[in-house]
Amino acid sequence: MNNEINLIFTGDIMCDNHSIMAKTNYSKFIDNSIAQNLTKADYAIGNLEVPIVKEVRKNMPKYAFSAPVQFARSLKDAGINFVSTANNHCLDCGIDGLKENIDSLDTIGLEHTGTYRTLSESDEIFVKQIKGTKIAFLSYTYGTNAFINHQYLTQENSFHVDLLKKQEHNHVLIRKIKNKLCENANFFSYHRDKFYLQKLEKKVTVAKQKADIVVLCLHTGGQYNKCVEHYTKRLCNFVSKLGVDLIIANHPHVVLGARKVRNTIVFYSLGNFFATPYSNHNQKDDFPDTSIITNISIDQITKKVTNIEYSIVKTVLDTTPICRNIVDVYNDAPENDKQHLQQIVQQINRILGNKNRAIKESYKLEVA
Repeated sequence: MNNEINLIFTGDIMCDNHSIMAKTNYSKFIDNSIAQNLTKADYAIGNLEVPIVKEVRKNMPKYAFSAPVQFARSLKDAGINFVSTANNHCLDCGIDGLKENIDSLDTIGLEHTGTYRTLSESDEIFVKQIKGTKIAFLSYTYGTNAFINHQYLTQENSFHVDLLKKQEHNHVLIRKIKNKLCENANFFSYHRDKFYLQKLEKKVTVAKQKADIVVLCLHTGGQYNKCVEHYTKRLCNFVSKLGVDLIIANHPHVVLGARKVRNTIVFYSLGNFFATPYSNHNQKDDFPDTSIITNISIDQITKKVTNIEYSIVKTVLDTTPICRNIVDVYNDAPENDKQHLQQIVQQINRILGNKNRAIKESYKLEVA
């Protein structure tokens, strides 16, 4: 009898280039080898960073996205069981689009948390029972790109999104000054964000009462940062004091490190599980088309993490984009591309404190 629970976490799942994605009919963008690993897990969790709507929105602002139902159905078919929905794109289609996204996920049978249609829904804690163990999942975001999509929530209707702090300032000059002076304006202040952090504290308290294990999916951090910025470190330190067992953070779009903060295992960023290569915003040097899939084993009796492994995956573009294991990409690559792929593996392993230079299906991770 297997006495372990296996959870798999992926990085950001985006649909950010409709002209490219339309060629695939949104039907298959995860390779079979990855799908097989996802389906072997007891529960597979992803970060869905695009609203799922019945009709893809046209003439949207730059950096605002939407995707059809088939995109999410493909996630479900590939083995994803649950998605975190609190992120900076959750209001790209407005509150109506936020609700439509939830309706679509419910219809597909893709479980979720982080955004809500009603106040009563936002009060509920999502708890999944796996092999007799109750696991609570929470999802929170630093913001919603309000300065782009102009969807501002009041305190009264802020229940639609689990926020960590007030949404972004809509004045361009003020935002630029704060970004210049204050490291993307990301300094942690309990006093400033008390309204939102107290709601987080309350949810964590209830989650701990309802479940054996509490997992927090965070959307935070500077995009394409080479290291974890202060806000995220301080935030994770704050959350660790609340007794959360796992923190899986995303948003930087590149792989960042993992560590143990008190008794909390923290992954600061898993990278882009799926983002179409050569998108306008995706032109950075730190491998934004690459991510890790994290497999975390938990003992059913002790409720403690017993093993962590990760696989490196990469989205490649031929005629259509598809997410593949780095081993398969390497094996099919022409000789002049293999050195670059080796550099990717070495850098990601170095970030995660792994000295292994070989290109492998998976790697063991020790979180200190």
